[in-house]
Amino acid sequence: MQLVLTLLICYLLIAINEGKGVYFIEDKNGQTFAEQISSDPNTAEQITSPIMELLHLNFDAKPTEKASRKKRSERASNYMSSLYEQIEQDSDTLDADFWYQADRIVSSTPYNVKYISNTAELTFSLDDFVSDKEILLGAQLIVYAQTSQLIRVKLVGASESPELASSLFGSTATLTSQNPASFNVTELLSGWIKRFAQPTLGIKFETIDQPLSSLSLDSFIVAAFRDKNSVPLPRHQRRRVKRQVEPTKQDPFTQAMHPNTECHKQGLYVDFAALKWKEWVIAPEGYAAYFCTGACSFPPHDKMNATSHAIVQTLIHTVRPNQTEAAKCAPRELGSMKILFTDNNRNVVMKRYKDMIVLNCGCH
Repeated sequence: MQLVLTLLICYLLIAINEGKGVYFIEDKNGQTFAEQISSDPNTAEQITSPIMELLHLNFDAKPTEKASRKKRSERASNYMSSLYEQIEQDSDTLDADFWYQADRIVSSTPYNVKYISNTAELTFSLDDFVSDKEILLGAQLIVYAQTSQLIRVKLVGASESPELASSLFGSTATLTSQNPASFNVTELLSGWIKRFAQPTLGIKFETIDQPLSSLSLDSFIVAAFRDKNSVPLPRHQRRRVKRQVEPTKQDPFTQAMHPNTECHKQGLYVDFAALKWKEWVIAPEGYAAYFCTGACSFPPHDKMNATSHAIVQTLIHTVRPNQTEAAKCAPRELGSMKILFTDNNRNVVMKRYKDMIVLNCGCH
């Protein structure tokens, strides 16, 4: 993944001389200075495709036939936005620890909903959840009422897999337009993915007090996945990396920037709006990538954060510059970033990209 970060930074630096929405960020004397590189509108198109390729995103693909039948759910988007903020703040308000461990969280709305008397059947597509490179950590079915009245519902079945849903049969909940019902469907979804070839899953509800013909439900499944090769960290080790302050919209050039010539972390911020990503990116507003720059001189000092080998190599280079190259300034620690976006199948997805943010630099 460090190679991905390096390639991404290269793409950004190539665009620097032309880049609207690409900023150098520098802290000096307690102030933050932002330098917009250029206002050329063509740069967004030049760097958007390479970045999307590096992040394995493809928003030019047409939605599937099932996805095209989905209705956009503002509640699903708001729910995921709230979940994103709580995870970013590392709050203790979430009901399950797996939300913090997830590398991908996807919310999927049903592509078909049928109302018959007091029964509603929701049909979901398996395509939104299946990945042979991930492990399902947990899943919840969230159901809102579309009206302000109080509604009591009972889960009565799941198509194609009655034995998997047997533990949920008879589960009841009270919901309103502001307070949804939440059903744990982890076992149901996991069994469906592992044991059944059916591409769809139907979940049936009944209202207890009134017919469904007079109202409708807003429902979606939220599922959390972890990469199979990912090792979850204990809670005390999972602390959010503080975001780089976004460049102010006011003129930041109140003082000239004086570059630091020694190895250090340099701010580099990419505005997603300038890349024309705001149509599908919900959060964050931009990407504080950073990069490492500067010389590794001899004798090194603490701020260079040099390895022992880098000190020896720099010494040899000082004595015999033609014998070996000087140590290089490179990332010593990398952090992850999360993007909340709507994919081409109309799902709201939160995805963690590891080793994408430079936390500190050093001489190697």
